[in-house]
Amino acid sequence: MIQNLVGPKSHLEERVDIAAYLRRIGYTGPVTATLPTLRQIHRAHLLAVPFENLDIPLGRQIVCDEDTFVRKIVERRRGGFCYEMNGAFAALLRRTMVGRCGIRRFLHGAAAPENRNRAETGWAEVPHR
Repeated sequence: MIQNLVGPKSHLEERVDIAAYLRRIGYTGPVTATLPTLRQIHRAHLLAVPFENLDIPLGRQIVCDEDTFVRKIVERRRGGFCYEMNGAFAALLRRTMVGRCGIRRFLHGAAAPENRNRAETGWAEVPHR
């Protein structure tokens, strides 16, 4: 069962369908606020959501808000620019693992320059296992 671990949700966070997002990235493991879980979800996201910028040559308007990012990646099953992927991934993390103000603090260990498992979905290395 997926539950909100951080208390009240914003309007956007209430609309993020966590189960649909996790299905989209093929993640079936636990959803707990731990660094190993973050790494597993991050890896699933990296492997399932491709970088793509098709909207530019198609002349489509680029809208920069998390709701649009989540709809594009989860509901429309597309990839995205790095900021679209990162924005959608941040919405997922806020909804499942960390409070709206705690993402930087939670990711500090994962995103530190010396750590190879950075939490940015657009360029992180994927360890081979």
